[in-house]
Amino acid sequence: MVGCSLLKQFSRSFKRSNSLSSSTATIVGSTHKVDYSTTSKEALDFLDFLNASPSPFHAVHEASARLEKAGFQKISEKHEWHLKKKGKYYFTRNGSSLVAFVIGGEYHVDK
Repeated sequence: MVGCSLLKQFSRSFKRSNSLSSSTATIVGSTHKVDYSTTSKEALDFLDFLNASPSPFHAVHEASARLEKAGFQKISEKHEWHLKKKGKYYFTRNGSSLVAFVIGGEYHVDK
């Protein structure tokens, strides 16, 4: 748990600001600044995900929210699935693992 505690402490002291003129990060108490103006949107999004995910439970919660935003439907392992062509689905297990999948357009149910 020491690593988790250090990550939380770092996350609280790490500030990232985005503006049209500049995008920098500063570690509080430090004069070191990082220029993020040339950093890709995907890399910054990944950093946001990491900062929101100090534990497996947080990571599953954050990933679930992102999947829902991307149009994925949450399903349950305990219930029958009614899957459709090109459907996007995910389920979680014990709050600490997540499985997401997309059904192909050529999918046919074998009866």
